[in-house]
This record gives sequence, C-alpha cells and structure tokens, in this order.
Amino acid sequence: MTKNQKIEILEQENAALRQSRAKYEQLLENLNEVFYTLNPDGFVTYVSPNVERLGGYRPEEIIGRRFTDFVYPEDLPERFGKFPEILSGRDIVTEYRFVTKGGTAKWIRTNGRPISRNGEITGIQGMLVDIDNPKQMEEQLRRNERKFRVIFNSTSDAVYIHDMAGRILEANAVACNETGYSYEELLQMTPMDIVVPSEQHMVPKRLQELRQKGQLIFETTHRRKDGTQYPVEIKHRIIEYEGKSCVLGVVRDLTERKQKEEALRESERQKNLILNSATEKIIYFSTDMRVIWANRAAASLTGEAEEAITGRCCYELCHKRSAPCPDCLVEKARDTQTPQEAEKQGSGDRYWLMRAYPAIGNGGKVAGIVLFIQDITEKQRAEEEKKKLEAQFQQSQKMESIGRLAGGVAHDLNNLLSPILGYGEMILAEKQEDEALQRRLTHIIEAGSRACSIVRQLLAFSRKQMLEFQPVDINKLLRDLRSLLRHSLREDIALRMDLSDPLPIVNSDAGQIEQVVMNLAVNAQDAMPEGGELSIQTAAVDLDEGYARPKKGVTPGYYVKMSVSDTGCGMDAHTLANLFEPFYTTKEKDKGTGLGLSTAYGIVKQHGGNIWAYSEPGMGTTIKVYLPVSSREYAAEKKEPNAETAPLPKRHGSETILLVEDEQTVRELVVSILEAHGYRVFSAPNGREARSLLARQEQTVHLLLTDVILPDINGKELYEQIAEACPRIGVLFMSGYTEDIIAYHGILEPGVNFIQKPFSVADIAAKVREVLTKR
Repeated sequence: MTKNQKIEILEQENAALRQSRAKYEQLLENLNEVFYTLNPDGFVTYVSPNVERLGGYRPEEIIGRRFTDFVYPEDLPERFGKFPEILSGRDIVTEYRFVTKGGTAKWIRTNGRPISRNGEITGIQGMLVDIDNPKQMEEQLRRNERKFRVIFNSTSDAVYIHDMAGRILEANAVACNETGYSYEELLQMTPMDIVVPSEQHMVPKRLQELRQKGQLIFETTHRRKDGTQYPVEIKHRIIEYEGKSCVLGVVRDLTERKQKEEALRESERQKNLILNSATEKIIYFSTDMRVIWANRAAASLTGEAEEAITGRCCYELCHKRSAPCPDCLVEKARDTQTPQEAEKQGSGDRYWLMRAYPAIGNGGKVAGIVLFIQDITEKQRAEEEKKKLEAQFQQSQKMESIGRLAGGVAHDLNNLLSPILGYGEMILAEKQEDEALQRRLTHIIEAGSRACSIVRQLLAFSRKQMLEFQPVDINKLLRDLRSLLRHSLREDIALRMDLSDPLPIVNSDAGQIEQVVMNLAVNAQDAMPEGGELSIQTAAVDLDEGYARPKKGVTPGYYVKMSVSDTGCGMDAHTLANLFEPFYTTKEKDKGTGLGLSTAYGIVKQHGGNIWAYSEPGMGTTIKVYLPVSSREYAAEKKEPNAETAPLPKRHGSETILLVEDEQTVRELVVSILEAHGYRVFSAPNGREARSLLARQEQTVHLLLTDVILPDINGKELYEQIAEACPRIGVLFMSGYTEDIIAYHGILEPGVNFIQKPFSVADIAAKVREVLTKR
C-alpha cells in the first residue's frame, strides 16, 4: 500500500469519526442529563453542551475548574468528603445544590464512578440530573427520549445499548438491517448471540476491560441471522441508562473497507510480482536517500532480503560510506528534479547502466527517486571485443597496404638498380687501367648489391618474392642450421634447441625459413646486450576454432610451431604493436634497417602461416611461427589405432578449478573448455580477486590454473600464498613464453606443471587431467 493510499484511508476514517462525533454531540445536546469527566484532582476535563440549560454556563466556562467551585457552600463539607471514596474505586450517587451562573442554587442528582487504566484510577466520569422540578424533569426526559430515538435511528452505524449482564436493551434500525433480526428479537439476545463462535470467548474479557477503561475500540466478526459473517469495528463506552450503568456500542460494518484493503493488498502483491520478476534492479528511495522499496533483483546485489534493506541508505548498504558517493545519480535526480543516467564499473569486472528518475508529488515537489540498474557487462564486453577485432583488422589492413607499397617500391627499385649495376660492371671491365676509377666503380656496385638485398627483403615482406616450395622437415632444417647459428651469435649468448620428434612435414621454401630463423636470432641477440639465452623449440599443434576465432587471418588446422625465445630486455605494448612494420626499429642509427622482422613476417605469411610475438619489459620475448602442415604428409604420419596403441588419456573430470588469467578472451575460452569437460570452474582476472574468490568458496578447490605473468603478482607467488591456506591444492602454470624462458627468469622451477599458449582443447584438457591425477 502506498503512502498516498494510506493517507487517503486515514482521512476517510477521520471524516467518519468527526461525523460520528457530531451526531453524538447532537445526541448529548438534546438529553436532559449532563455528562462530565474529572481528573483525579477534581478538575473538570469534559462537560456536555447541555450544561448551559442546567446552570447557564457554557462548557468552556466550567472545563478546567474544580467541580467544588459549583457546589453550594453549605453542602460542600458533606459532598466533598465522598470524593476520596470514588478515587478508591467505589461508585457514588448523591444529591446536592448546584450554584448556577446567576448565583441561585438548584438541586441536582449526580452519579460518579472511577475511570481505570491498567489498574490505576485516571479520572472520574458521571452525569448530572436536574431534580429541582421533578415534573419538569419527567417531561423533559420524555422529550429527550423521543429525540434520542430519532437520533439513535438516524445514524449510519448500528447502535446497541445493553446492561452489564449483556442483555440488549436498545438497538437501532441499522442494527436490525445488518443482523437480519427484528427489533423484538434483538431485545431477547446478548452480544454473545451475534458474535461468531470463535470470538465468543473474548466477550467477557472485553467487558472486564471496558469496566476498567470506561471505553474500548476493537474489531471482531458478527454473524447474521442467515449465518453469513461480516467484519465489524465496535466502539464501547459506559453510559447511564434508565438509572443504571450500561454499555453503549456503536458497530460499523467493515465489509467495504476490508474489501478495499484487500484490493490494495492484491494490487501490492501484483506490483511486487511484476517488479520482482524483472531482471533489472529497481529501488525506490525517499528524499533522504533511504530505501523505501526494492525488488528481489536489487536486493540480491547486497545479499540480503528485500525487507532487510528497507530504511537503509544505499551508500552505507552497498559502499560502506557515511555520506552519498561522489556523483551520486540519486542525489542529482533529487536536487535537479531531472532524470540522470550513467554507466559505472563495479567489482568483479561488472558494468552497470544506472538511471535515476525523480518522482514528482503534490505541489511539484520530489516525493522520492526511482533507480533502475541494468547489468550491461556482456554488452560492454562485446563492444570491447569489437574494438579489439577492429584494431586487429585495421592493423591487418595497414600491413596489407604497407606490403603493397613495399612491393611497388621494390619493383621500381629493381628497374633502377639493374642498369646501375649493369653499366657499372661494364665500365669496370673497360677501365682496368684507371685504378682510382675502378675503386669508385667497385663502391657503386657494392652499394647497388646491398640495395638489391633490401629489395629482396621488401619483396619477401610484400609476398611477391618467388618461393620454391618443397617438403621440409623443420627439425632437420634447424639441426643443420645450428652450427651456423652458433657461429653467428656472440659467445655470451647460450643457444638451446628443444625439438619435438616426430614432427609433421611442411611445404616450404627451406632457404626462406632459414632466413626467418636467422633474422629472429639476430634480433634476439640484439635484445641481450649483456648476454643471455636463445631458445628454439618446435611442436605439432592443432589450432582449433577457440584459438583461431579471435585472431584475424588464422585458419583452424594442424601446424608446426617454431618458438624463438630470448631472455632479453623485452618490449612495451607500443613496440610490440609496430614490431613487424617495415623500417620500424628501436636500434640506433646505422645499426639496423628495420626490415628483419618485417621480412620474416612476409615470408611466413607467404607460406600461409602466422607469426605472433609475446613480450613484456624485463621479461624477454617469444616469437612463435606457425607453418601449416602438408595434409598429404601429415596423413602419412598418422597411424590407425590397433590393439597395441595406447588409449587416449582421460580428459574429463568433476573437480573444482580456480582459473586466474588477465586476458579476458583466453579466460572465457578456458572456462568454456573446462566446463565442457565436466569441471566446476571459478575465474578471476588477477591475484587479488582470486584470493578473495577462494576465501568465499565453501567446497574444496582442487587445482589452481594460473597465468605466470599477472597484473599484480606472478603465478608462483600467487600459488605460494594460496597453498598456505589450501596445502593440497594442485597447480598448473600457463604462459605465452616458453617454459625454459620462464625458468631462466627464475619465476618457475624447471620441471613444474606447465603448458604453453596457445593450446588446443585436447592439450589443455589432457594436461589438466594429468596434473589432477598425480596431485
């Protein structure tokens, strides 16, 4: 029920009360008896309006004065002496002379009885009857009775008068209509006959309470003559009727009011049902920022029930603050009386769209504020993913454009260099007798030859260089190249090869692949001015849809992966983004052309492969080359299963895994893979959230699967912290760097559980199962 609805019902009840009181005041005005109440000290607290006929006083001239001020002085000692008896709980009836406003004395009869509350005398009530002229009094009583009958039967409520034993003495026409009994039938009944059986035991208790308090208001249920029931509100008070104490009962039929209340409750239930079924969080605030109402979805943000957050301020409830948050939308909507909207990032990488609307009440003032909160995390992630894909596409387009430019430049340079070198060599042959000229021509020809080398590199980058494809065993190529590499590298560079046998055959130009390896090795050496380790690894990989989808230009399938890693200075994000662009270099002037890596990029792309770099400042660099496997040659390598073939390792399980990976796309991919294999997975983007998530878990976490390099901590340190609380937890590290490079930097010990990115679905599932099995 809303506040306005409650106010409307209260105003209706107050209006009905005023109307009822006016009728009773009219009733009392026309009676001969004067009703009064006193406080325990004898001061008049109420006197009915007809007192003016009795003594000439208006009620306001008597209320607030002691009752003894109106007692004839000669009667005062005897009459006043009985006042303590009333305060002790006894009823008193006495006669004395009343001093009128004109100063004359008039004989009156008064009765008085105590008013009790919780066993304590709180006042006195009674009535005065003029007995100065008995005949006049009797006639007036008859007139009053006729007037009483008219008023008694004109009220819209049922009215009863019954004695203290419960026998009904009077009932108006409304009482007869509501109950279905005739007037004569009601005079033969008691309230016990009208109240429903389940409420009859309360009748004696309420009568006792009425005797103590003098008046009583309560709700109960009445039963009609035909057996139907209806709710009522009863107002009881003790009155003097026919010379004895009786009970006046005013009974109001609450059927219509109850129906309205039930309709309001049903409306409230329907509103709650509708709003609680919404996934959007909805909160209604008062103008002092306190929660008036919240739907179930909004309450779920706090982890408490809807009722528990009512009356609390959102800033203390959600943010543990003592004042509103900076830029609070609710506060702005209240102060500006205009809608407010903003997107905000919450904990756990969640994004929220928040909209606050002022609720304008009567007089154009803000009565409250409605806040809508919508989870837009998936939309935000989709937009971020779209931006990443657009950036990759733009980078690809840029590389394509640069490649086309490089091809065109190389073509024109070849046309220019051909006559330069040709004529130079001809002149050199003709002018052998002029040594000075020969030296100059030799310099020209050497410079032209170096220019031709650059042109060939540009052609390789632009993929316009003619390649001779043939089946190549990359492992054999690298073994044959080992001696040349060793002599090409400084002595402070350690060379290590980790070649996976057997390796599928690829169709490639062996000479161009050798050039790729040499270019990568030279760049790695330059990144290690104080020495280090150069590592070359090979492996057969299956790049599935999960890996290929987020990387533009990658086709799922079988590849030979060649990783070239160094332990050098590493690169920042800007350098990494421009790594394969022609003429881009971080080396000093005259120490590099900026074409080494761009040439490698062009050769790999011309082979239908892919090349990716992984690096961070101070962590070295790993460049991975993926060359597609020849389908014919790879099919020859595959064996048909037979009885002696070892079974595939188990890849499914039901354990609980904590995944820590800062790259969102990788994190979501791994979660999908592991959940598809039956595991329960909790994921976090960094070490801090991983520890917090682990602390909240009630079930055992069996495995920590973590990236080695995290934004706030490395994987080894995270595992050591978690292992203190969970000593039996297993660990599997993963990284885009090769295992030996990670070990070289001392982050991981050699031989730990490790898997290198990128990995296939089968690889990660098998490795997780392997680690869990031997845990």
